[in-house]
Amino acid sequence: MNTDINGAKWLTKSLKDVFVIFGTSRCEKFVSMNHIFHIANILVLLSHFAPNGKCGIIYLRLVLLIGCGFFAIWGFEICSLDVVIWNVIYILVLLIHLWPHTLYKGNRRS
Repeated sequence: MNTDINGAKWLTKSLKDVFVIFGTSRCEKFVSMNHIFHIANILVLLSHFAPNGKCGIIYLRLVLLIGCGFFAIWGFEICSLDVVIWNVIYILVLLIHLWPHTLYKGNRRS
């Protein structure tokens, strides 16, 4: 059989095929993108220092949103489709949770 224990080899191969369809085979040559990975982790760490209150919640979600964006970019650069998909899902969840805090400035009960 041509897959490893977790069956992840087909996922990497399919991602390579996606890039070939778009006219690039950049997954064949690996470029180290460790700095993006470290920036994303630093942003996730900084999100844990959010103050209490509404501003703290907005700060926490914005910093996590940016951090997940960096993780998605990193996953795209290392040709890992699962990392990209998970972080896009996290970004969508964070945007949905951030939406009420930025739209409604009136007095509303929580």
